[in-house]
Amino acid sequence: MAKKTKQTKLNDKLSLENINVGDKILDLHDEEINITDDLIEQMRKFEKDTKKSAIWKNKVTGSFLLYKWMLEHPEEKVEEVIEESLEEEIESEVEAEENMLLDAIDD
Repeated sequence: MAKKTKQTKLNDKLSLENINVGDKILDLHDEEINITDDLIEQMRKFEKDTKKSAIWKNKVTGSFLLYKWMLEHPEEKVEEVIEESLEEEIESEVEAEENMLLDAIDD
């Protein structure tokens, strides 16, 4: 009987309504995250502020992890994260253009 209950719990879709303090949930990188009262409160605030789910496919979402990280690291500015992302994107575009030019020269 206990096995059936445990299996049913594994098959249930996880949400803020059915997780409990002490549970462990995987994140996007399959690392376990311990559920605490503070974490549940952060998840509720995240869902309220962003209208996004903190748990998807029984895993903690990346957007919630970023939100949580930003709460825990207020000294880091969002602009810095955005600038780093833009720099990487620009480098990628420049590299793609260079490759196209090299291909054109080869032809």
